[in-house]
Amino acid sequence: MGRYAFFNTGLDYTFINGIQQTQDILEFGGKEHIQATEPGVSDMISWTPRDLPVILQELTALAKELEVSLPNFEGYDYTVGGTYNLKNFLGDSLDLDYILSYRYLLGCIIYHQLLYTPELSANFRG
Repeated sequence: MGRYAFFNTGLDYTFINGIQQTQDILEFGGKEHIQATEPGVSDMISWTPRDLPVILQELTALAKELEVSLPNFEGYDYTVGGTYNLKNFLGDSLDLDYILSYRYLLGCIIYHQLLYTPELSANFRG
């Protein structure tokens, strides 16, 4: 996988070099689309609202481990701008030297986008 995820909503996500594994995105369900020329390397992953319970289960476990409360997802506009606002809020409130914080942040971004997108996908580069 690459160091950057480009979501079909227009949101871009940069994995934090040296702290965050790009495989973190696979912790939140979804379907991998394997690139035929490089076996075992995902060049895209996609989710549908059916994945929301899996994502929420992982987020709940991470929130418990991080000793934080899940954000009020409904309190953010159901737009890419709303997702960026959520990302910025979480980025300011989490200990971002801790790998689980980045995994949690990424899961929240995926979850929120699925609240307003019937099918979410991310392509990887990097």
